[in-house]
Amino acid sequence: MVFSPRFPRLIGSILLVCAFVLLAAPRAGHAQSLDWGVRLSAQVSTFDFEEPLPFWSTSSRAFPAVAVDVRLPLSGIEGPLGRRLRFTPGLRYVRLSGQVDFETALGGQVFAGLFTIDQHYLAVPLMLELAIGTLPVYVIAGPEVAILVKAERTSKTTSPEADRSSDTRNITGDVRRLHTALYGGLGGRLTSRIDVFARYGFGLSTGLRGGEQTVSVTDWSAEEVEFGIRIDFGR
Repeated sequence: MVFSPRFPRLIGSILLVCAFVLLAAPRAGHAQSLDWGVRLSAQVSTFDFEEPLPFWSTSSRAFPAVAVDVRLPLSGIEGPLGRRLRFTPGLRYVRLSGQVDFETALGGQVFAGLFTIDQHYLAVPLMLELAIGTLPVYVIAGPEVAILVKAERTSKTTSPEADRSSDTRNITGDVRRLHTALYGGLGGRLTSRIDVFARYGFGLSTGLRGGEQTVSVTDWSAEEVEFGIRIDFGR
């Protein structure tokens, strides 16, 4: 498996975060402060191709996402920071997808169509949440590591009319199994049980595995915008 040159640095950063959390995690006497919740969200993703062809037009795609997470107050840190900072690991299903529309003329004839790439992941977000003063608002930031479950490429030809076709192919073996990303955003508490949040993430690893070009003529990285609600069940 071939990884982005930034991958070792990311793994090191994640290990440092985990070590920090183990040192700062709350003692058993504070267990009543923990809570777990379910996140229901809409996520919009797009692919940034490294060398797109001149006649390509890329667009975003939107899908629902769901996650379960646990909030761990870092009460082991002295001072007000420990009361404002929480570590929020979780597990979520995410679908990253991008679409390319194309139209080009060849020999006096117009060829048009589109293709989409869908990547399905089980992801482990490792987020930190920092409360902003006394406001019911907090900053979200942290890495996410995801394992590929399935990937598909769907191609459709719309012109010329005589050559219209549609084909879906499993490309799981051509796409990197491990996806890494960094996220940042904001959240806010609406009620004692419901939060709203929005965050942006960009991929640190590219899509193709080992330079494979059977899926696309160029590699890509993913960007994602997610917004939704978190329902608290634990407290």
